[in-house]
Amino acid sequence: MHIGKHLARLNPTTVRYDIGSGGAPELTAQDRAAALSAVSDGIGRELLCHVWWPDGARLMQHELLALLAEAQRLEWQRREDAMLTAALAVAEGSRHAASVYAEAHAQRWPRMVIVDRGVPTISGGYERVRKAVLAEMASDGLCPSCGGRAVGRSDRGLIVICPTCTGSGHVPASERGRAEAMGVAWGTYRDGWSKVYAWTVELCIESQRMAGAQFLNALGG
Repeated sequence: MHIGKHLARLNPTTVRYDIGSGGAPELTAQDRAAALSAVSDGIGRELLCHVWWPDGARLMQHELLALLAEAQRLEWQRREDAMLTAALAVAEGSRHAASVYAEAHAQRWPRMVIVDRGVPTISGGYERVRKAVLAEMASDGLCPSCGGRAVGRSDRGLIVICPTCTGSGHVPASERGRAEAMGVAWGTYRDGWSKVYAWTVELCIESQRMAGAQFLNALGG
């Protein structure tokens, strides 16, 4: 069964007392809740709820946004450190310093802290990226290749991550669509925010994939 159907069973249902038990045992909502609790804390587990169990995710939405904010901050700092290292290499006249500097500069993200009237504030662009990415992850645009299952079968019959959606289960939004979702001009997105957006999407896809594997493994399948 697709992971989305499993998590959908966690939503409230109408109780019926006119049907007897019998036959093969079926997984209950308690079984699925226990499997979800076995998934490691972090972005992946919160994304499973965000994408497939929105009723349960509403109470934890702020935590998911905070986790993504911290992940972005750490990655921004890593890229800034790489930029500093490259600048020092240029100053020291190290071999290949120019190419290292060019690569670090190309990978640099927009400033995270902006000083406005002497007051340092976090750039709102990063928050807009987070919200747009989460909306894209939870969109109804199911991948036509895997039907939203995120996996498929290779020519040898092996189960593999769907190459069309790279395991997200959804059709990636266009770059211009992503700019519109952020509420920024196309040029602003292309020149500054596209790298942040792509990195955040990849983080979410991989985190959700790993969490989904843990969930299914906890269910015994």
